[in-house]
Amino acid sequence: MSQMGTEMPNPWAAVGVRRLMKDGYIEEKTSTISYPNLSGEFSGTHPAYSGSVFLDTFTLQASTDRPPRVTGTFKVCFPKTHDTFYGSCVWGSINGTIQKNGTGPSRFSLHGEAEWHPRDDAEMNANPLQFRTDLPGLRNLPFTATLVRGNPDRITGTYGDSPIQLQGRVTGPDIQQEVYTYNWSGKLPKDTFNGQFLRLGHLVVDSCDHLLLVSETEANASCKTHVKLTSGGESIFGNRPTDQVMQASFGKQPDGTWVGTRVNYSPPQYDMNQ
Repeated sequence: MSQMGTEMPNPWAAVGVRRLMKDGYIEEKTSTISYPNLSGEFSGTHPAYSGSVFLDTFTLQASTDRPPRVTGTFKVCFPKTHDTFYGSCVWGSINGTIQKNGTGPSRFSLHGEAEWHPRDDAEMNANPLQFRTDLPGLRNLPFTATLVRGNPDRITGTYGDSPIQLQGRVTGPDIQQEVYTYNWSGKLPKDTFNGQFLRLGHLVVDSCDHLLLVSETEANASCKTHVKLTSGGESIFGNRPTDQVMQASFGKQPDGTWVGTRVNYSPPQYDMNQ
């Protein structure tokens, strides 16, 4: 039940959870959150180690997944200068999840797929697909982005470890999505909770038989048990049996009485989807 108290993009569909909601032990709340719509074409620069700049072009498309994602392409070019005979361009794809507004930058992964060396500015606009190649240094290159709306809209962030600033125009309003939060209601007694665990019943030993004397002071037995569930436990487990076999060991005391010394017990398994 570690999802309790966290925002979930879809209703919690587990049968056990829905049963607890029906019986009033879990409360479901819905709220609307917004994500920046990063769809659009953006261009800008980021610094090169030589003191010059890279020319950046990003084409982004935000999805309506829950939570929304971004896919798209990027092109980063280092133009030919009076000191260099060739320029260079890298083209690739973008993928990642958009962070909701107010929680910091969205973090994406860039994957370089093509590299070419134009001799003039016109060649920087060549079809990158004809230069498709493997670029080990540009696999999963981090790209962070924060949208600042304005005229024009701006994306600030980082390309690898370099600051980047892009300008353009987003194609639509922020993305609005409903999220679901689940919490325990006040119907369960306070002593039900033990950290992240729930006390939903106690073990009852019905009988012990097949007693086997191991030595003069030690014996083993098989015991039939069941769990006496609380009302909350009955709601969780439903009508499923809780009968289990427990292996027990006993030791003989100096006064002749026998006491339990060790048990081997596995609690009933529970699947929230049933």
